[in-house]
Amino acid sequence: MLLRQTLRLVVLVFLVASPSVAQVRDPFKPAPKGYELYSWPDSKGGWNFCILYGTNREKVTEEVFSEKTLLRGLDQLKREIRDLPAGAQVFWVSRIPSGTGPRAKGSESLTYPPQNIRDEVIACAKKHHIHIDVEVIDKTL
Repeated sequence: MLLRQTLRLVVLVFLVASPSVAQVRDPFKPAPKGYELYSWPDSKGGWNFCILYGTNREKVTEEVFSEKTLLRGLDQLKREIRDLPAGAQVFWVSRIPSGTGPRAKGSESLTYPPQNIRDEVIACAKKHHIHIDVEVIDKTL
């Protein structure tokens, strides 16, 4: 009887402590489709950002420029990147829609920051095991 209880306790501790068990994904929860990163200059010479869940539909300007999702400056963006799950895929886009069609009305300010800022963001992401793809649509980059 004591041996059986000890064995159950060992198995329970093993299951709780096992990292593979802790990372089992809920099969009923949809897998994330990655994230979308948007950027635009602010009126003071800095940069604003927004990270949204990737979906099968195109975003609207109200989502991207919402005060609820607004990240002011690099520090806020880096904090948000650090909070993403390791292995996350982020698509940095410069337009709504993200395809090759015309920009959505109201999204004309979306653009990429200078290369040194992009490099800093990508380095931060890499450090936290986040992959950022910059969708180069604008050939002037």
